Formats: sequence, C-alpha cells, structure tokens
Amino acid sequence: MSEDLDQWRKGLEVFDDANELIACSLFATVGKPASLLDVGCGTGKIVKIARVLGVDAIGIDQLVNDSYGAGFVKHDLRKPLDVGRKFGMVTTIEVAEHLEPEYSEIFVDSLALHVAPQGVLIFTAALPGQSGLNHFNCQFPEWWANRIYKRGLRQNVELTWRVALAWSLTPTQLRFLAANVQVWQA
Repeated sequence: MSEDLDQWRKGLEVFDDANELIACSLFATVGKPASLLDVGCGTGKIVKIARVLGVDAIGIDQLVNDSYGAGFVKHDLRKPLDVGRKFGMVTTIEVAEHLEPEYSEIFVDSLALHVAPQGVLIFTAALPGQSGLNHFNCQFPEWWANRIYKRGLRQNVELTWRVALAWSLTPTQLRFLAANVQVWQA
C-alpha cells in the first residue's frame, strides 16, 4: 500500500506548478482567506503557496507522510473528518471522484463541517467521461450540488462564474477545472 501511495504522489507532482497558479488565481478572484483547509491536498502545493502568502493553511490527504512537515494531516477521506475548527476557505480540487459513491455523504459532511460562517467551499470533481486514474465516482455538478445544499451551504453563482473564468484563462494543463468548479458559501 505504501508503494502505491508513493507512486500516486509522484504522479501528482507533475501538477504542482499548475496548482500554484490555480491557487494564486483563486485568491486573486475570491480573495485571500485568513485560513484554508485543503481536503485531498495531494502533494500539498496549494497549502504551501497559501502559507507563502500568509494564509493559515492545513492540508488533509491519505498521502501525507513525515516529509510534508507540520500542518498536514494523514486521513482516509472515506471516514468522517473533524479537525476541530472552521476555515475561511475549504478547497477540494478533483478529489470526490476518487472516492467510491458510498462515501460521498461522509465526504460532503466533512467538507461542510469545516466552512466558517461567511466562508467559502471551492469544490471541483471530475465529470462523467473525464479521463483520469481511479475515477470511481464521476458525477454531474447537480449531483454534488444537491448533496452540498442539504448541508446548509448556498451556491454563489457569481463567484462560481468568476472562478471558472479565471481558471479558464490560467495557463495550465488543468483547464477542465473551469467546467467543474462550484463555489459555496456558509
């Protein structure tokens, strides 16, 4: 299992530069939060750039090991997550599709639990037919929206469009994020 996770982590490293650009574009569009929780943080690049910009940031992923340093938590997202505080911004970028459908409710509960009052959830998940490894749960945005809405969050359509536009203009191989993004507010 450890070798599989190491291989997965190495595969994600090719997106590190893109994730830096995506994070900077996100902060320029939505505003830099005081605190950020990146759920499914992969290599931790979004957390690291957020910290460089002065954001109190924590990353959660099953890939986390000692090399990540402080502020990263190893966690299986198929289980409930509670880090004991709320955040001005919670991000989960292309994570949900990697969890089997039976864990969707637990995952969405974990996200909603951590969004502070007036905070935002930045959610992306692969659409049906989108290529990628270990895509077990590709759903249309409405499917995820119904679940997030039931947790008391409200979709901010204007911010969703603004982030989608910004990401569509950000020169990375992650252009599909523009079609997948949803911005929610507590």
